[in-house]
Amino acid sequence: MVLWEITLGTAYFLGMKRTYRLALRIQGRVISPKHPRIRQFVHRRVCAAFDVALKFHRNIHERDIEVGRNAGFYVGLTE
Repeated sequence: MVLWEITLGTAYFLGMKRTYRLALRIQGRVISPKHPRIRQFVHRRVCAAFDVALKFHRNIHERDIEVGRNAGFYVGLTE
């Protein structure tokens, strides 16, 4: 499974902000400060994965809002 897919799935249950904090906390525990280049690399990858997940989340949210508007408009026409 791709990292952003795991991120999106976890964020669905825990929330985006909480999942991001959890990922950074786990990253800090797994990779010690003795390895700054690896730590920076992993941090960039985590941020990139969350950017993709956030883009998908916003896209889905916009679609939901659009469907709600269309349904509301349709209900308004039938009354």
